Amino acid sequence: MKVGVVGVGEMGAAMAGHLVAKGGHQVTAFDIDAKRLAAACRNGIGAASSLEDLAKKAELFVVIVSTDEQSAEVTDALSRHAADNALIAIAERMARLYRWRIDPGWIVFLPGVVPGLHLAARSLVPPGGHALIPRPVYHHFKRAVELAPRPFAEIPLVLASGFMPSVSSASRTRARGSALRFLSAWAAAGARTISWRILARI
Repeated sequence: MKVGVVGVGEMGAAMAGHLVAKGGHQVTAFDIDAKRLAAACRNGIGAASSLEDLAKKAELFVVIVSTDEQSAEVTDALSRHAADNALIAIAERMARLYRWRIDPGWIVFLPGVVPGLHLAARSLVPPGGHALIPRPVYHHFKRAVELAPRPFAEIPLVLASGFMPSVSSASRTRARGSALRFLSAWAAAGARTISWRILARI
């Protein structure tokens, strides 16, 4: 896959290198710091001259920048200049890895995970709906529902097969259809500790 990386500081450079060495992907990077970009390119990573140039060379993008403002600017530039097949590549990857069939038109570019969680809380749970929040979980999941605001219940997770979090039997009796849809949507958005298999067992 053709992957574009924005920001090759310590974390970004390591991730880009891993994508090349371990994943076998074709990686192109952009960074406003020319020295950092040159250093990253010594590890088999291609260089883009601008965000617009990067958008045309990749199908999937990884953005690792410092501030929310930078993230928003980068996301906006990529979404305006990315090739049409960039969204298709995302859809194909979701189908291959998670068996989730999505229409590319459903994909919305966001400046970060937290804004996405807050958008999901307001969009996927109606004002009269009810959400289930797994525990433990990234604290912004719960905070997004609190600020929406939407009623919610917390459900404790238990270990199964040594590592896979699963919903406890007691929690399953409290499950509601609308809440399950919300939980599954968040799982797809990046909370990979909650799998489709677990949701199917609830």
